[in-house]
Amino acid sequence: MKASSGAVLSPVPGEPELDATIAGPERLRALRRTDLLLDGPESTYDRITRLAAALLKVPAAFITLVGAEGDVHKAAIGMEGRDLGGAAAGAAPGEAAPGLERREGKPAGGRSLCHYTIASAAPLLIEDVAADPVYGQVESARALGLRAYAGAPLLLEGSLAIGSLCAVDFVPRAWSALDAELLTELARSITREIELRVAMDDAVAALDLTQRTLRERDEAVSNLAHDLRSPLSAISISAVGLARRPEPEIKNYAAIQTRAAKQMTQLIEDMRISTSGLPLPAPRSRLVVRCDALLADVLHAMRAAAEARGILLTIDNPQGLPPVAINYPQVMRVFANLVGNAIAYSPAGTVVHVSAEHEGGFVRFCITDQGPGIPEEFHTRVFDRHWQVERGLSKGHGLGLAISRLFVEENGGSISISKGAGPESPAPPALDFSDLTKLPSMEELAAAEAAPSGPGVGAILHFTLPVAPL
Repeated sequence: MKASSGAVLSPVPGEPELDATIAGPERLRALRRTDLLLDGPESTYDRITRLAAALLKVPAAFITLVGAEGDVHKAAIGMEGRDLGGAAAGAAPGEAAPGLERREGKPAGGRSLCHYTIASAAPLLIEDVAADPVYGQVESARALGLRAYAGAPLLLEGSLAIGSLCAVDFVPRAWSALDAELLTELARSITREIELRVAMDDAVAALDLTQRTLRERDEAVSNLAHDLRSPLSAISISAVGLARRPEPEIKNYAAIQTRAAKQMTQLIEDMRISTSGLPLPAPRSRLVVRCDALLADVLHAMRAAAEARGILLTIDNPQGLPPVAINYPQVMRVFANLVGNAIAYSPAGTVVHVSAEHEGGFVRFCITDQGPGIPEEFHTRVFDRHWQVERGLSKGHGLGLAISRLFVEENGGSISISKGAGPESPAPPALDFSDLTKLPSMEELAAAEAAPSGPGVGAILHFTLPVAPL
């Protein structure tokens, strides 16, 4: 900083150093990110130049950005009639310039005092420009009639000077340490404004990219679902024909084929619902269903799946529960997803229990298992689509709980998860997937899947359904 107090001064940078500073790739990259070179004068910066002129008691102030092709002036006050690009005219202090002319290319003489300011990366204070052997030779300063100059660099990312805030007088004057402090603080306010704009622009760009990516993914899923419907229909029709054959073995294959086709059709429907971004179709008229009948249907529908995995499915079916008003197919899908998950993640020999209780204007249903459970820090995320907690080998596509929440809310209820009360389950064998050249063998994967485990801490899925009006 060059001050009027006779303090030790930093060496004045030479032409090579100035050229290197102006052409610095990191500095130019920071400047381009702001998009300020593409925009004209702005009222925000006009107000700051007015404030700088008032606080430092000078007739003129301006903001200059230094690009690779020359200087761009964002705001100015008191420079009316003076061409900031080099032409000289009389001063008219006190009012903001009605318009600023962008000047591409270096100012007259190839230099401006702003170049020295950004090269020093510190406030530059000159009492008498004309009397200085170096600064007095800057043609743009001479053309503007500048005699006193104070400039503070605009520092982005802490050290990249993209321009300067300048306060000038047309007669020599002394600058104080307070002048330097005020100008520096105003320059910081400019850079804070710029950095805030850059951050907002980056956030908007990131949001746009995310939305575009989601739209493209959803469109791809929608197209895939559409393309799969025709071959699935053909498979289902052929299964119906095979089921009419008399041979037991062929009938068995037809039954397997039918179940697989139904599962794939349901998965396609889940994908369509979870990625469409559209509201659900208008609900069918709701049925008034007794809770004991509803739970009996759940037991009938899920018992075979539980028995196949060696799991006992129990239903607590208390008498006296009020009936619920529901879209029956949707609610049965919810039970299928939640009970199916409990069965899939529970070890053999454990119990999956379904219960219900009256709670105000709702009936609360709970599905409790003795599986490994879900860490509490993930409880707020389990209902997000395509999200799955790491539990060894994947058993699904991360859609079941998201669809369940959608259907429960569509029926006027809510859904949540809580930790079970069982002991912590033993950890399965550790598998290392970090090195793609040394992936676990098929034998190791099978051992991990078949690893014995006892009852775990478990999870409890709760959801509510509204009581039917009287």
